Parts: sequence; structure tokens; C-alpha cells
Amino acid sequence: MTIGKRIKQRRKELGLSADQVAERLGVDRTTLFRYERGAITKVPTSTMAKLAKILYTSPVYLMGLSDAPSMLLTPATLRISRAYEMAPQREQGLVKNILADYLDNDVIYVDFKRYSKFASTGNFLYGDNHADTVSVRLDKLPDGYELDPDRYFGVLVSGDSLEPLYQEGDVLIVKDSIPDLGDIVVAVVKGEGYVKKIGSGTLMSLNPDYDDLSLSESDVSIHFCGKIVGTLDPYAFK
Repeated sequence: MTIGKRIKQRRKELGLSADQVAERLGVDRTTLFRYERGAITKVPTSTMAKLAKILYTSPVYLMGLSDAPSMLLTPATLRISRAYEMAPQREQGLVKNILADYLDNDVIYVDFKRYSKFASTGNFLYGDNHADTVSVRLDKLPDGYELDPDRYFGVLVSGDSLEPLYQEGDVLIVKDSIPDLGDIVVAVVKGEGYVKKIGSGTLMSLNPDYDDLSLSESDVSIHFCGKIVGTLDPYAFK
């Protein structure tokens, strides 16, 4: 059996359409059909490896050097694996966190400061008296957290003020560092904390339904607490 026929046969066995495989491979469907028909005989090694992963098999099988196509996955497991691969990154993260204890028994939790009290306008209440300490999976925090944990804290998203980029229930990971133009930051303006994007002379709201903050006034008092470097979903907490 040719390489092309093995690719097509395996795709059919898994119930995958040509469009699904082509999209995940990063080519158009015409190119995939040319692989399957044998019109392209010299498939790059990197492409073969990627195809094998998409088709839950090995390059050795696709090249005809083995007659064992399956990676010993049951049909049910294959369906779950395909659904996972096709899911958005956010949903994949939720699945990983839910199954974390089954995937790795050496999960390490660390203390993490989180601000969780919001005012009605969408800004949060800054200050140690408004923060609580929670236990978070270390592998969900940025590299370097262990070396300097005091430079990081979290801000709980409540309401729709940060949509569509961040959703209610997300916890933003903030690092105390010098921000640049275009960064999304935590800033205290006139004593109130906000999550905004740095513009030219403006702190821009992520949600167009909320007003930007002008920094052009001479009496504006502003303190940048840090920039957003990631998010934590609910399953990252103990």
C-alpha cells in the first residue's frame, strides 16, 4: 500500500474529513488530496511527522515500514483525543487542569496573592487589605515565579468590563515590571485600581462600553502596578 493510500485509509478510519486534516496540517485540501493520490511522492519529513500525530499513528506506519497503524487507543479514546485537539486553547486548559491529578501525582501548590474585590465601575480595590492568599498550581504560573514570587499577584475578573479578551471568573496574572506602550496593565489612578491597555496619553478600556482614562491632565496621579502576563482558570486553584 502506498503512503497516500495509508494516509487516506487512516483518515477514513478515524472519521476525519479532508478539510479537518488539511486545516490541522496547515495546507489546503487540494494539497492533502495530492498526498493521498500519490501526486506528491516526496512528503517532507516534518509533514509526515505532523500527519502521523493528526492521524494518531506513526510515521513508520504511514511510510509502509510497519503494519500497525494504531497507537493502541480505543475508539472512544480517539474521539475524545480528536475533540481535545479541535477545542480552543482555553477549553484545552480546563481539561488539563481537571485531569491534572491523574496525569501527574507530583502537583505542587504555592501561595499566591489575589485581589478579588471589585467596585461597581469595573475597577478593583487595590491594597493589601483587599487581597487574599490562595493556593495555586505552580505549573500554571509563569516561569520564574519561584525565584521572585513577590513580583506577582492576581486580579479576579468580575463582570464584563474586560471582555472580550478576559471573561468573568478569570484571574489575571500580574507581574511587577515596567510596562510598554500597548501592554495591558494594572494601574492605580487617583487611588482607584484599573486594568487597561496603555495608549498614547490614554489608558484604553478593553471593553468599548467602558470609558478610556485620559492621562493628559496635569493633576492625574498614576501608579503602574505591573502588566498582565497570563491568566489562571478556576481549576488552577486548590
